[in-house]
Amino acid sequence: QARPDVFLSILPALLYYLDTAGDWVGLLTFGQVGLELAALTGSSQEIPRIQCALAWVHGQQGRYQEAEHALESGLAITHQIGDVIWQIELLGRYSQTVRRHGELSKAEEYFRQAFKLLGAIPERQTPYIRADLEYEMGKIARDRGDWKTAGHYFFTARSVFSIDEDSPLFN
Repeated sequence: QARPDVFLSILPALLYYLDTAGDWVGLLTFGQVGLELAALTGSSQEIPRIQCALAWVHGQQGRYQEAEHALESGLAITHQIGDVIWQIELLGRYSQTVRRHGELSKAEEYFRQAFKLLGAIPERQTPYIRADLEYEMGKIARDRGDWKTAGHYFFTARSVFSIDEDSPLFN
């Protein structure tokens, strides 16, 4: 129906669905269309979310250079529009991507950058976003063979994402 606004509003759910269904070709295709529509319509606030999804798939596929390009592009937009939450999310994804590539020191640096931004987000979201970052830090410790530190991070994250909560802020 030539409604890019409708497409962009449902795109996040579509990208999550396609990832869950394992349709990464579809995710990459729809993500690219979303980037083009966001650029054409001036909807730059949608770009970081899309780039994060694209980077996830590229990183999973071992296409680290493409993942890093998507993350750099998304981060540039978050700085322009002042979206700290997506800056943190993209830095966390960057940490994950370079960790998978074996660059553990670089992964820690991205983690530190993201962690420094926690004070600039709504207090209600801080424990969840911190736990998400700490979970990734646990993976870095695990990859270094530091099981005690990894366990500490994993248990800390697990305590925040309780299965007993009826209406969690984050899943």
